[in-house]
Amino acid sequence: MDTAFLFGLASIGLIIAFLETNKDLARAIEAIPFLFLGVLLPFLIGYMRGAIELDSIEERLRGWIYFLIGTSSYFAFLVFNWVHAEYLYKETAFISVVMFSILVAYFLLKWSKKVFGVSGASCQYAFSGTIFSAMVIAFVNRLSVSIFFDYQNKALSLSSKTPDFLFWTSIVVFAFSIVVILDKASTNAINAELKLPKFEGKLQKILSFTPFKGLILGFMLVEYAFDFNLETFFIWSQAFALWVFGCFLWILGIPLFPQIFFMVAIIFSLIAIIAFFKMEPIHYNNLENTPLNKASYILLVFSVLLSAILFPQTRIQVLIFVILLTILDLLKVYKKKKSNLTDGKQ
Repeated sequence: MDTAFLFGLASIGLIIAFLETNKDLARAIEAIPFLFLGVLLPFLIGYMRGAIELDSIEERLRGWIYFLIGTSSYFAFLVFNWVHAEYLYKETAFISVVMFSILVAYFLLKWSKKVFGVSGASCQYAFSGTIFSAMVIAFVNRLSVSIFFDYQNKALSLSSKTPDFLFWTSIVVFAFSIVVILDKASTNAINAELKLPKFEGKLQKILSFTPFKGLILGFMLVEYAFDFNLETFFIWSQAFALWVFGCFLWILGIPLFPQIFFMVAIIFSLIAIIAFFKMEPIHYNNLENTPLNKASYILLVFSVLLSAILFPQTRIQVLIFVILLTILDLLKVYKKKKSNLTDGKQ
């Protein structure tokens, strides 16, 4: 298994090097993020940590997951560049190839459970978090390359007139922070005695399809990681709040201030990433009962604000929606704290 893994890494590395040799420097730089996901990350996790340091089947399989999705995302990017079609069709092709690789990763895990005897709720959480992490990295790579390409062609700039460059850079940094959470959480989950959540009714039927279930488990890891270290979560929440304010000011057409908010949000996010990476292992007490309040709120706000930036005609509706969503979320937090105080007095 280790020999096959190293052979695959070396082969893909050579293929990528060969494909990039005939390009100019700027085009060759675009392959670096995909080399990180498809070669470097699998080598560090699957071989260095899984085979040499820990001799762990679970870590080896996590390396294979990164390898499969990383390699597929690179070839999906090649398809994106080679296909002469409208932008929407090219993006659809990229997404389709990445999603197909995720399905392949799930089938690999099913096969490995039978062959290597890998089982248990802990592994399901860990593998789900790894697949979710690899998926995020694949799309971050695609976005990073687009930012670099647009900057080269002066479609994006660091001028004070528009915050485009800092806005998209902040999204890359935020997504990378989710990747750090998921990878650390997945590693910690392998050695923990975890239970799977009990889904009932219609939700059980929906989650019988493994990728959906895996996505929920991945979100649960993120949610628990937020609650595990309040200091780190406070820094992240400040970064997210600053980013939201920056989006609001940009939507309202106020100059200069959005750039300041985005820049400070990026700095806060980088500090939170370092702090989270250095903190002690996560223990996951009662992980199966974790509600997805913070993760779902952040995902919803992020999605609607992104749609407002991309589709200016929806900006007013989006602002109202975000304000109402925030009020509802704060009310939910207030009720939860009130009930906890009542239980404590009793």
